[in-house]
Amino acid sequence: MDINAENSGQVQHFCTQCGNQIGMEDRFCGSCGKPAAPASAATPLTLQPQPSPQPVAEILSTPSAGKEPVTGVILATRKKSMFSVESFHIIVASKRMVFAAFTNEMVKQDAKEEGKSGFFSGVMGAMTLGYNYYKRYLDMDPDKALKENPQNFTIDISNIKKIKLELGRRQRDRQQNRDVWEDSKLEIETAGEKHSFKVAHHFHDMAQDVLHRARLI
Repeated sequence: MDINAENSGQVQHFCTQCGNQIGMEDRFCGSCGKPAAPASAATPLTLQPQPSPQPVAEILSTPSAGKEPVTGVILATRKKSMFSVESFHIIVASKRMVFAAFTNEMVKQDAKEEGKSGFFSGVMGAMTLGYNYYKRYLDMDPDKALKENPQNFTIDISNIKKIKLELGRRQRDRQQNRDVWEDSKLEIETAGEKHSFKVAHHFHDMAQDVLHRARLI
């Protein structure tokens, strides 16, 4: 098709039977031989402007309606008593941090629903389920995550005075003849209280990236 002719206002005509382009003075279609329709009855071809596609990055970064955007999730633990610790998924959202407790009851319930027992319902079950929850929290509305357990709590970003993520020390394990790293320390300080957590060494870089992207460190 001659785009220049179309843009200049010249109307193009086409055969009503086979769609072949025919000239203004042609009496028959040069392709199928059908008599050409009168100029007044010929079908003009009009180019319709197409909307510009939305960039993929913009689509991915656009939050669902009514949902507070989540920057990332940090897996951490803190001391509960002298002999026990509690695990959390720290959901870093645009306006707050939601601390979602990851409890033994959640592990046991998941194992029961899956019909698993023994070792899997313990250590292996916690590892697998913990990762599954991590992925869920990335897309979950923080309000829903907050209501999952009664011990869950939240801190508004505006109330945070200081956040510090300190890399754990490296030590030499002489029995295994290799270097090992202590857990990293995560401290969150508000006007009235201070929360201390530990982040496993292999999660340190991920935690640092989330806090950087949230502009908290």
